[in-house]
Amino acid sequence: MSTLVMQWVLLPASVKLALWIALGAGLAALMWRLLPGTRLRKIVPAAYLFLHAVSPYAYSSIRGVWAEYQANKEAWLAATCREIAGAASATATRPLEVEGFLITANYDRLTNKRFQRVAALERGNSGDGMTVVDTGKYPPHPIYSAVPGGTFAKMAHALLAQKRFSYVEFEMLPDGWDKGYSNAGGLNTSGWSGKRYRRYYLAPGGDRNCVSESGEAPQVSGGVFLGSVHESLAQARPQTKPVCLALEIADVPLSKHRLAADEPLERLRGEIQVRGITIPVSTTVRGDRLQVASESGEVYRYFGFDYPNELSPKYRCQSAQGAAAIVGGVLAVDASRAFYRKKGGYEGSAVQAFFEPDKVQVAAVEAKPEARAPAGETSCPARARGGDSRVVANQLEDFASGRGTSIESKVGGSQPASLFSLSRDSSVTALAWSGIAGSGGDKQTFLVRIFTDADGVPGAMSREFEIEASARATGKWSFQRTSIFEARPKDLNLAAGDYWLSVLTAKSAQANFYWAFEPEGERPQCGSGGVIRHYDGGKWGGEDSGTAAGTGYALAFGNLPAPVAKPRIVHRTARGFSFRLEVK
Repeated sequence: MSTLVMQWVLLPASVKLALWIALGAGLAALMWRLLPGTRLRKIVPAAYLFLHAVSPYAYSSIRGVWAEYQANKEAWLAATCREIAGAASATATRPLEVEGFLITANYDRLTNKRFQRVAALERGNSGDGMTVVDTGKYPPHPIYSAVPGGTFAKMAHALLAQKRFSYVEFEMLPDGWDKGYSNAGGLNTSGWSGKRYRRYYLAPGGDRNCVSESGEAPQVSGGVFLGSVHESLAQARPQTKPVCLALEIADVPLSKHRLAADEPLERLRGEIQVRGITIPVSTTVRGDRLQVASESGEVYRYFGFDYPNELSPKYRCQSAQGAAAIVGGVLAVDASRAFYRKKGGYEGSAVQAFFEPDKVQVAAVEAKPEARAPAGETSCPARARGGDSRVVANQLEDFASGRGTSIESKVGGSQPASLFSLSRDSSVTALAWSGIAGSGGDKQTFLVRIFTDADGVPGAMSREFEIEASARATGKWSFQRTSIFEARPKDLNLAAGDYWLSVLTAKSAQANFYWAFEPEGERPQCGSGGVIRHYDGGKWGGEDSGTAAGTGYALAFGNLPAPVAKPRIVHRTARGFSFRLEVK
């Protein structure tokens, strides 16, 4: 049979047509003989012979029209995808200036439903009853780009300490089937009914509502009141900090503005041209939607999708940068701090020093003018470097003596950088840094950037490269996957001068990296030089990065650096980040 098919394929087109017509004529003659001698005997054979003769051309024409329809529909879908993925910023007609906002995303449901869909696809692909799901193979919902962090405390920390909102709230919903609560995390929900709300804000260190910046554990021992809910959490009291992340559990939300996230089925509609005729087209997709709304209704909507599914998308129509720009582009900061003034105790507090440093510093200078640093000097001298001539900088946090703080470090989010200097032209032979990486593993890939110095902040990018680093767990906090990462760059030659090092999550990676701060020295308010920006287009050390003017970048959750007399080089004395650099 296959031989006959091959012979037919190899025949010239004219011979195929002649044989086809001969076959039709034979069948028509057979019909003529079998039919009775009526009008049917004249009409049917002739009609059949006509249809038989033109059918190859009709089939070819229909196939061509269908192919054009499919191609134009794919082009329409691709154009729709480019329009969504190309959205670099989120803007509203008029940005909403808010002190805080409510996030109504059901993180548990979004995460679990996506996982189950991918697991079902994996089961269909494997066909052997074994299902292995790699969460790094499919993207999370864009709400994680809009509000990065990974835990509620980290998300709140980013919005308060970096974005400068006064407070943020998360909605917690009854699960229904197990009497638990979505978005409750490790909170004790026994006795709850109806919706509840997490409300995060900043408070003076030692406040009864202080909680960990990485989780739910409070920073005080004994009984802790979280709003109207009492929890007994006996833990060792950590070192008191000037400002802490505080949590209350409320029965009603404070904010009238909300950021919602869901996964609706949407029917995309459009029009295409086929042989000069306009034809409507449509496709159903499972979308990723973010909505900003006020009491008067929807203000802004983000919509993206992966088609046909998250695991094997032909079109990945998402804009992580567009989703991330919602907070700041649509929801802008109202810096009145009315929220804190209503709570009382704000004026002159460490919280006001964090949000409004100029007001607190001015009052302090007027009260004690002699405490002001002499002109031309800073209150934070440069730290001494190691004696080994190969080691240019050694400010590596090994987590051996305590729990160091860290900050998320990635291209699509916070981008920290740490200062170092070269007294001569050098070739970098070894580089190490430490922090927390979500993916784990003995080998991990990072994106390394090196910038030249420009009056105390990173200037032009000198080098950018991805590098594989060996990871090893270290210190008493190794159960939280704190690690030291070691790598040996190749052909990394730098001229003498001042530089800034930035270590970020690799562009190809799905898991996040949290870069540790350098260890505290004898003067914890001072540092080796550090600064931060948000995204590639952000301003180093600007207000959008969370850097307090006149203080340099050091989280208020650590120790605030003292004021300096040279604002242009303030970041040279701020807390740096954990790294060790060797040269030859």
